[in-house]
Amino acid sequence: MSASGCDLARLRGYRSPQLSALVFFALAIGTYVIHGLLQDTDNQLRRPHRVGKRLLPPWLTGLFMGSLIVGEVAGALVLGTGAMLGIWNG
Repeated sequence: MSASGCDLARLRGYRSPQLSALVFFALAIGTYVIHGLLQDTDNQLRRPHRVGKRLLPPWLTGLFMGSLIVGEVAGALVLGTGAMLGIWNG
């Protein structure tokens, strides 16, 4: 343990938030490609949620957006913590 009570080596090995950001980025790009191919890019968040002519379950977009928020905040916290520990520990 370091003086700040946090093991920096353990934080450096923690990759879940970075993987989460990468997965959500890939899913977002894939969604944009699908909507572009289907020519339905008017408003992807308008209800009812559609992919082409198919309706998506009402909970799916909310779940995806909520998960995206959690993943982005967690990733930012890990990056911010690492930056602060790097500054404080020299």
